[in-house]
Amino acid sequence: MQKTIIEQVHPDLVWWRSVLINLNLNIENTFGDFQSNEYKPNLSTILVLALKKADNKNNPNYTENVAEKAYDSVASKYDLTTKSVNYGIPAWLNTKIQKYSKYSPIILDMGCASGNLAELLVASSVSPCKLYGADISSSMLEVARRKNIYDALIKWDLNQGFNEPSTLYFDLILAIGFSEFLKEPAAFLTDTRRLLQIGGELLMSFESDVHGKKTTLIELPFGRLIRKAYSKLAVEQLMHDAGFALESLEHIDAYVSPTTEEHVSYWVCQARKKGL
Repeated sequence: MQKTIIEQVHPDLVWWRSVLINLNLNIENTFGDFQSNEYKPNLSTILVLALKKADNKNNPNYTENVAEKAYDSVASKYDLTTKSVNYGIPAWLNTKIQKYSKYSPIILDMGCASGNLAELLVASSVSPCKLYGADISSSMLEVARRKNIYDALIKWDLNQGFNEPSTLYFDLILAIGFSEFLKEPAAFLTDTRRLLQIGGELLMSFESDVHGKKTTLIELPFGRLIRKAYSKLAVEQLMHDAGFALESLEHIDAYVSPTTEEHVSYWVCQARKKGL
C-alpha cells in the first residue's frame, strides 16, 4: 500500500475524488474548506490524503469490465427485451422531450446502449442539431450505429469522467438506466454539469431503494456487478451538491426483470444546470 498527498488550492472535493478514482486512489482524509463550490484565490491550502487501492487483479473474484461484458452479452436482443418488460421510461421521457421538437438542440445520450432513446427522439419529432451517444459496450454501439440516427458514437466507461469540452456544450443530456452501476454518482454529476450549456437540462434515472436494499451483488458468469439503489432524499442531495436545480422528481415503475421477476422502480429526474 502506498500513500500519496496532493496539495492544491481548489474547493471542489467531488472533482478531486473523480480525478483520484482514475489514478486508482481512494480519499482517506481531507484538510481545509471544501464547503464552497466557487474558487477564491484567498482560500487556504486544501490537502487531500489519498490511499492507493489494493490491486484487485490478484483476487480470484475480481473481473475487469464486468458491466461491459454484461451488456455485450445481451446487445443482440436488447431492443426485444426492453419491449417485452414494459419498460416505463419512454412514456415519462416522451413528456419531457416534446418541447425540443420546436428547435434543434445538441443532445448527448449517455449510456445509449442500442439507441432506443434515439429512436424515441425520432418518434417524438425531435430533430437534434447534433446527437451523440456514449456507451461502455462495443456490441451495443454496433447495434446503435446500424440505426443511423446518431451523428457520432463513442465507447466510454462513464465511471472514468469526462473532460470539459473546448467548444461544444449540450442543451440536453440523457442519463437513463445506468446510474445503479456508477461507482461515484456525485463525481459523475459534477462532470455532467460541466458538459451542459448555461441552463442546460439533464434527464436522469436512479434505481429506487423501495425494496429496502441499498446495494445488490449480481453474480454473473464473468464476474460480480454491484447495483446501487437510492432514496428520494439521496437523489435530491446529489443533484443539489452537483449544482443542479431539480425541476421534477417522480417515482415510476421501470420494468419487471425477465429472469428474476423482480419489480424495479426508478426515481426519474428533470434537472437544470444552475449558474455558469
